[in-house]
Formats: sequence, C-alpha cells, structure tokens
Amino acid sequence: MKLTIGQKEYELKFGLKFLRELDKAYVQKIEGMEFSMGLQQANIYLNMKDPNALSTVIKAGVSHLDSHPSNDDVEAYLEGVYESGNEVQLLKDVQGAMEQAPFLKQQIKEIQKNQKKVQK
Repeated sequence: MKLTIGQKEYELKFGLKFLRELDKAYVQKIEGMEFSMGLQQANIYLNMKDPNALSTVIKAGVSHLDSHPSNDDVEAYLEGVYESGNEVQLLKDVQGAMEQAPFLKQQIKEIQKNQKKVQK
C-alpha cells in the first residue's frame, strides 16, 4: 500500500517490523507484568475509526524505510484526509491491506472471530 505524505510517496509494509512497532505502541500492564498487544489493540481502535490508531499504523507501516515521514507530516496528511472526508476510505484501505498481509492474515482472522464471539 502506498500513501503520498508531504509530497513524497511512501510504501507501507505490514511485516515483522510493523508488528514490533505496534507492540511498542500498545502495551498492556496486568498485575505488574507488561504484555504487547499491538495488532489486537490497533485492530480494535481502527474499527472504532480512531485517528490516533491510524497515525500509529501509518508510522509502523513505514518503519521499514530508511527515510520516513515526521510525526508532523503524518498529522498534516491525516488532517487533509479528514478535512476532505476521505477518512472512511483510508481506514478501509489500510484495514484491507493489513488483512491481506502474510504476517497478519491469520492473526486478524482470529481477532475478528473472537470479536464476533464477544459481541454475541
């Protein structure tokens, strides 16, 4: 998946480095122990259409690159997307790309299956 952020095109990849970055961003503390819940939490927040989650996923998605956009560039990009009313499409595109990624495909299926059980 490619996004143009600040006049430059960036390719988002959803591999192991992506997962490591999400795990750094989403840590749960339970009884003094830390558990990385990156993909699970990102998926929940994306389903809630949370712009902060979208920003986190974009930053993790470009983490494989030697040069990546600054936080300000990502925020400006997302402000433009939201101002133009294209946020729902961007969310669908990002989630669709994540669902097709080899390292994420099975995990996302399991997360979605478990979320459906909880919703019943």
